[in-house]
Amino acid sequence: MSITVQLTPVQISAVEIYLMDPAHDDEEWAGKISLTGRRATFACDLDAAIGYVTDAANSASEGDSSDMGAWKALCNVSKKLRSAAQ
Repeated sequence: MSITVQLTPVQISAVEIYLMDPAHDDEEWAGKISLTGRRATFACDLDAAIGYVTDAANSASEGDSSDMGAWKALCNVSKKLRSAAQ
């Protein structure tokens, strides 16, 4: 199963940094997210995708260098995933 959602430029940036960058990338997720233009495709089931995006959002909001803009963008990606599945 795969889920595709359209993203804003800020959401694309947050996905690239917190979901696709090797510094943040989880080996389990390698290759399961792809970006084509403004569309992100998650090659997994809905619950797994939402869980991974939520973990990334939590990571963005932690510590002294928290990135609340990325946190908000990733929370909105989670909402889009839920909407796309309905």
